[in-house]
Amino acid sequence: MEVDIASEFRYRNPLIRPNDLLIAITQSGETADTLAVQREAKRLGAKVMAICNVVGSSSAREADAVFILTQVPK
Repeated sequence: MEVDIASEFRYRNPLIRPNDLLIAITQSGETADTLAVQREAKRLGAKVMAICNVVGSSSAREADAVFILTQVPK
């Protein structure tokens, strides 16, 4: 397992292979750096899961799987 900050991802040679799973954690689902990482991972053949709190965001739509976080009313 490896953890990376999306804004730093483009500055190194990522170890992503086909059939790897990339888990993108994003609040808005629209951050350019995170979307770029998701797209690059998919281009390299990895599966992408997004953890996000915005239904229908770009990150959620482009991921292979999505886990939507919601606030439960008290």
